[in-house]
Amino acid sequence: MSVLKEALHDGVFTCVVEFVPKPSSERFAAFEALMEHARLHEWPLVAAVADRVGGNLDVGPVDACAAFKRPIPVLIHFSGKDRERSDLLAQLDRLENLGVNQLLLISGDRLSGREPGQRPVRYLESVPALQIVRAARPDWLLGAALNPFKYCEEEGGAQYLKAQKKLAAGADFLTVQLGFDTQKHLEALAWMAEQDRPKPLLACVMGLTPQRANMLQRTWHRDQPLYA
Repeated sequence: MSVLKEALHDGVFTCVVEFVPKPSSERFAAFEALMEHARLHEWPLVAAVADRVGGNLDVGPVDACAAFKRPIPVLIHFSGKDRERSDLLAQLDRLENLGVNQLLLISGDRLSGREPGQRPVRYLESVPALQIVRAARPDWLLGAALNPFKYCEEEGGAQYLKAQKKLAAGADFLTVQLGFDTQKHLEALAWMAEQDRPKPLLACVMGLTPQRANMLQRTWHRDQPLYA
């Protein structure tokens, strides 16, 4: 049983550290040095290798996993933007060869560098992606995302409806997207507790630099509803 799967099964607090694989040997070396500790205090460490977060020059998560000099506990992200079923199935075979059997499946944001009027881009949505992997690899650990940070009832309802579909499609856990709202975290926990078969929820935490804090403050003021 993998480190993450065992921790989720036993209800053990776990640190899943996201790694955005830029083409930099120094970046890879620094991340591997971090993961050599295996634990943060008494908590297990697991690497989450992101997919298409930055620019198109990012190293693919499967290639990044293959480039690590020694095996580490790893959760691979799969972004469905501009991907087809065949792309996903091909990645499953490569991951299996690397001894990796856990995935976080997301639809992904729009492709960077695209301009209006270019060819349409197909998206392999997270729900069908979960169904594909669950059918092809029934024993793998599969995760998906939940965004509870919506402040209109219809938008929040749509997020939770899609999250229910992800659970029905075979998600073993959900990870909450990045947000700074305690009440929304509690809302997500309460929602999960009401499900017929509750699954673990992972929080998403980002260290705040002054630049990030200023950006979030500007966004918060811009997006505040008039009735707040």
